[in-house]
Amino acid sequence: MLRKVLGYVHKFLSALLMWLVRPILNAGAPPVVRLEPDIRYGFDSDKQRLDVVVPTGGGPFPVLVYVHGGSFTAMDKKEYTRIAKVFANAGFLVLNCNYRLAPGWKYPAQLEDVARAVGWALANVQDFGGDPERIFMAGDSAGAYLVSTYATVLCEKALARAFDMEHVQRPKSLSGLVLIYGAYDCETVLATGFPLISMSMKNFLGCETAEYRERAKAASPIRHIKEGYPPCFLTAGEKDHLCGQSLDFERELERVGIPHRSMYFPASECRVIVHGFFSTWWRGCAKKASDAAIAFLKEYA
Repeated sequence: MLRKVLGYVHKFLSALLMWLVRPILNAGAPPVVRLEPDIRYGFDSDKQRLDVVVPTGGGPFPVLVYVHGGSFTAMDKKEYTRIAKVFANAGFLVLNCNYRLAPGWKYPAQLEDVARAVGWALANVQDFGGDPERIFMAGDSAGAYLVSTYATVLCEKALARAFDMEHVQRPKSLSGLVLIYGAYDCETVLATGFPLISMSMKNFLGCETAEYRERAKAASPIRHIKEGYPPCFLTAGEKDHLCGQSLDFERELERVGIPHRSMYFPASECRVIVHGFFSTWWRGCAKKASDAAIAFLKEYA
């Protein structure tokens, strides 16, 4: 009960902070043709909405589904409008997605919402000039976890039942993933020392030890990388407590033979706001990571 209460407190404080800094995070966004906000992709919660950001030029555009971070309990797509516009300005039709948050909604609701958003993309992106045959996914922190885990279903079909995705249309494959300082092993992440990581993960997967361990087997994407997993770009700051998760994930990609690129920033380039630097667009590390991510996406588009 205490963990759940602390989860709601964390959600409230995070929402207040993001409301205050949202104008800074979204300042100076590049131009796009239009932004279609708050389109429903589900009807179980008001959170099941996405924004479509349409780039300039003629389609069909490759599609990027972006899933925000926030420890599964906080944040909103509204803090990511600038990031969505940056990717759209590079020529991608961007779907900037919300999803149901813990602790009110637990596993696998968040994964199911990611699947629903992709299902919506398959059915609707052509109306905005998008190409449903070229779908990429990206996310930061919890968002990186969600998209990397969603991708495991496409090469290990049995996971669809665990994630309640059997009823949702899925693509045969994804063109690539952009994974920004994510967590990829639900058990080892508890020992990383990342702030509030135990509370965040248990609000998501469940508080009971046996339940958590059982769910972690299916819900740790690093354990399900197989042939056919999409190419990946990973980035993190070396001082980030979660950086080891990206390094371990990259080693597993290498072992299986999945194409990948990575960019890690030493403390000399990324010391303050290490986890979350991608949103601090005025810093050199954010600009370098953004440029590298776009180069990766264009390579596989």
